[in-house]
Amino acid sequence: SVECLDAMVSAFGREAVNTFAVCNAFKYIFRHENKGGKEDLLKAIFYLRFATGDDPRAARAHKSKDIAKTVDSDMAAYEQRLDRKSTRLNSSH
Repeated sequence: SVECLDAMVSAFGREAVNTFAVCNAFKYIFRHENKGGKEDLLKAIFYLRFATGDDPRAARAHKSKDIAKTVDSDMAAYEQRLDRKSTRLNSSH
């Protein structure tokens, strides 16, 4: 299965996802005292590590390129199906 962060990198690029990760870290730090406590701080650390290029999922990092290729391939197939469906709908009107 594809992880959300990998799909986001494929769709929006690494720089945009790094910005998202910093914002997400801010959210977890901001709310940690009133909501998630230590767990929120650990989530913030995860996102800050990701944003600085130290992906906490490093043990699986070698799969990221394959995942991105899979996402790209799946998106292309989905777009082809939409095009075929659109063509069928337009030809029936």
